[in-house]
Amino acid sequence: MSAVLEPHVRTQADRVVDFFPQYLRHTHDPLAGDPFCLEPFQEEFIRALFEQQEDGTRLYKQAVYAIPRKNGKSSMMAGLAIYMLIFDQMVSSPQVFIAAASRDQANETFEYVCAFVRENPVLAKHLRVVKARKEIHCAKNSLYASQSFRKGGAGSCRPAIILLLPRSPQTHTI
Repeated sequence: MSAVLEPHVRTQADRVVDFFPQYLRHTHDPLAGDPFCLEPFQEEFIRALFEQQEDGTRLYKQAVYAIPRKNGKSSMMAGLAIYMLIFDQMVSSPQVFIAAASRDQANETFEYVCAFVRENPVLAKHLRVVKARKEIHCAKNSLYASQSFRKGGAGSCRPAIILLLPRSPQTHTI
């Protein structure tokens, strides 16, 4: 009796996980230039975030990612934002907002997005950076904006996803 193996159906979570090393390179030493391979805890978060219901819709539209400082929050959120802008198949014109705990953290995340786009000609072809407004626009009318909690939220728009970056657990939380 032989076992029949069913073929693996690639999920959106699989595509997001594969996107990181395929399109993104680390921008800071000591890993600068190396493919952005997710750590196991980052991959676990992404797989949970992109979990789908039986009807194929995404289970979550908002996520809070709270881990200690210097564990790649900003760079991972920047990568997720880029994926959502260009490759997300759930929404035709996604709006992606990253709400950080501070203006500095929001700026850092935006700078990661800019660096990832600058370093990859494929991404640069699809995305237009508007530095003065801290926005990234995509040809399919999608929008990325990075804001601090204090500045306000996404307003009256209906974003495809909001990724929240709270302060690390060792600091004051809002």
